[in-house]
Amino acid sequence: MRRNTARFDCRRSSVLLVGTLTSGALLAGLAYSGATAHASCMSAFGISSSPDCSSGLTGVAIAIGNGATASAFGWFTGALAIGDGASAVVPAEFLSLNSLSAALAVGESSFSTARGVLTFAGANGYHAYARSSGLASLAVTDGAQGHSVTSGAANIAINRGDHVDYNWAEAFGVGNLAVNLDGDGRVVAGFDVDSFASVAFNTSGTNTVKTQGGPFAIAGAVNQDGVTVSQTGPGINIVDDPAPAQTLDAVAAPAPPKSSKPTRARATTVESRPQRIASTVRSLVKKHLSKRLDGPSSPSSVRAPHRLKGMKSGDDST
Repeated sequence: MRRNTARFDCRRSSVLLVGTLTSGALLAGLAYSGATAHASCMSAFGISSSPDCSSGLTGVAIAIGNGATASAFGWFTGALAIGDGASAVVPAEFLSLNSLSAALAVGESSFSTARGVLTFAGANGYHAYARSSGLASLAVTDGAQGHSVTSGAANIAINRGDHVDYNWAEAFGVGNLAVNLDGDGRVVAGFDVDSFASVAFNTSGTNTVKTQGGPFAIAGAVNQDGVTVSQTGPGINIVDDPAPAQTLDAVAAPAPPKSSKPTRARATTVESRPQRIASTVRSLVKKHLSKRLDGPSSPSSVRAPHRLKGMKSGDDST
């Protein structure tokens, strides 16, 4: 009698737990998409409300949306997928090596996966993708069709911005950082496995930026388009040319001509030459006439003696 009662209590407890988890998933789906919520599921500690959600003994997985899936295996892991076709996965590894890791996917057809110890992968946006693996690594994508990938230890990859085509931010090796902000192309920190403590970044434009070797290899492109920047071993290689802004300013306000004399001044000088020539000729003529009038053969000097002579002869005759 006691055995039957114990079995009944156990079954009732299991039914209550499953019913609670299912109700929680459905309520989360209603909060996400209102009255027209799509199929949703939840799995916690190995108990699932739907095949689309699965978990290990210490994992929690929740999927909200039409065709959304979530799975969380390992030790103290979590997975959350929100959106039609979204998928968040902490996979089942051999000997349950995954622990203290989480995967988050938000957006239509978004995907995130985290494996290893202390790893996190977050994808937010249409067809966004994030994958983090190794030890204490972080991969975050915020924007449509962006990709972020980490592999190794203490790596960070961040990809932000909406994109028309797929682009990548990747960090491999140990202690590497890759950042792509509102840019396209590919940004790789730690192009080879031996890379250590390197940084690669890109802002705007379609560029390729990569670092390899190290330590302290830094490469970046700022406000560029169609360039390739790389750094191997210790050093800094950053392309930041403000020439495009100067070109725009030059087009908006063209610089004055380099000639020392303006065009108007030359035209005025050319127009005034005949006047100057005429003035010079007049001054020469006046000077020449004045010399002739003041000289010994001038009419005044010739007439004066005749007048004196006539006056003398008249006096004498008188």
